[in-house]
Amino acid sequence: MPASRVREVNVQGTRNVLEACERASIPHLVYTSTVEVINGLHQNVEMTEDAPYPPSLRHFLYKRYAQTKADAERLLRRHAQTSDGRRVRIIILRPVAFYGEGDKLHIGDLIHSIRRRIVTVLIGAPPGHPKH
Repeated sequence: MPASRVREVNVQGTRNVLEACERASIPHLVYTSTVEVINGLHQNVEMTEDAPYPPSLRHFLYKRYAQTKADAERLLRRHAQTSDGRRVRIIILRPVAFYGEGDKLHIGDLIHSIRRRIVTVLIGAPPGHPKH
């Protein structure tokens, strides 16, 4: 998909949905983002809602997608910070992965990346983490 289309869907589409919610007096919006906005390849990032966006997406598997989702999140966060309580309240989800019947992309890509040691599988807290 062309980069302009990805941006149009993820950023402008989010803006359109937010504006539609405001016009229709919808009180809450649940936005599905991605963990990719803060955690790229070979990184052990504590993934909290306060985790900063990385300065570069160079090591991210899906750079273009991650950037547009981060931009959409920023748009929603700005809205939430300027909201006077009468506007749409925002919840942002950052799931790791979705997959389902007939998936021929994500899980296959993940297994391929693990085999090639592009990504590291980590179960539990990383070494040095207080919960380790």
